[in-house]
Amino acid sequence: MHTADSDFSKPQRIHSGEVPRIGGIAIVAGLCAGMAWAAPALGNSAVLLWWLAGLAPVAGVGLIEDLTQRIRPRIRLLWMLLGSLLWLIGTGYALNRLGVPGVDLLMAWPVVGVAFSVFACLGAINAYNIIDGLNGLLAGVAAFSLLAIAIVAGQVGDTLVLQGAVCLMLALAGWLPFNWPRARLFAGDGGAYCIGFVTVTLLFALVARNPQVSPWFGLSAAALPVAETLYSMWRRFRTGMKAMEPDQSHLHQLLRHRVHWNRSRSLLQKEGLIGHQAVAALRRSLHLHGELPARAPNGSVSPLLWSLHGVAALIGVLLYESTPGQMALCLVFAIVYVALHRKLDEARDRLMVSGAGASR
Repeated sequence: MHTADSDFSKPQRIHSGEVPRIGGIAIVAGLCAGMAWAAPALGNSAVLLWWLAGLAPVAGVGLIEDLTQRIRPRIRLLWMLLGSLLWLIGTGYALNRLGVPGVDLLMAWPVVGVAFSVFACLGAINAYNIIDGLNGLLAGVAAFSLLAIAIVAGQVGDTLVLQGAVCLMLALAGWLPFNWPRARLFAGDGGAYCIGFVTVTLLFALVARNPQVSPWFGLSAAALPVAETLYSMWRRFRTGMKAMEPDQSHLHQLLRHRVHWNRSRSLLQKEGLIGHQAVAALRRSLHLHGELPARAPNGSVSPLLWSLHGVAALIGVLLYESTPGQMALCLVFAIVYVALHRKLDEARDRLMVSGAGASR
């Protein structure tokens, strides 16, 4: 199948069988249809046109990559940069404040504000692409982000942002049954880039159009993707890996491994292998065959991370006017994320080392 995700040599591939990765076409089509339907009521066609102008190169390069899988990461970044600049300059919704004394003086300069906003756009687009690793994970996390945006937009009376968030949520609702609990259609880069771009630009528009909304609300609304991206950059820098090199150490991958191991151990115990016998059998299986007896929990792990992200996003809604409150929330989430990641990473390393020893 030409459009299927069938290169299983890549470390981030965890599914079996060939699954089409052109779900982005459906997501973009659903979003555009929703915006076209809502446009007459919004009465702000210029902003919507700039939105579509920015989305076109971002989602377009992702869709081309899904079809060809031959576009270099730097080329994709350039197209993301173009789309972000088109939207930011066309709408004028660049982030010009962070709620931090002194820093806001710099942010008020148009060049600084636009440069910072472009960097944030590129980061968000790739952040939502990073978490697209389990059945339904991207859709659920994005839905919570958009729900948080929609609630705050409704509270401040911003119909434009509210309608934009609802349109993308409806597009995700149409795609979710094909991606979770069983994956029959992946979002691909095109879908993930579209979700990241629209989400971050909705946040920028919300903050720019409503001074009472804290600029830090965007970090809590996108808590899991932001934490995953920043921590991935840090651990790759620390270990000498390339910034965009794929691996198997994202939080969702570590959690999947742990749940998979626990289920397999329970299965072997039911078959009469208990205690050290079950653990030894698991270690031999993992080392010799690269698999575990239980079925991989690609769909059942996602709700756990939806909950983690959803709690942060919805608490952020309650604190949307408070910059100190948003900062504290982001700090707490970062601490929880790092502690959970390290615990799962250390547990996986112990199991792998023990498995290698048990097979000798």
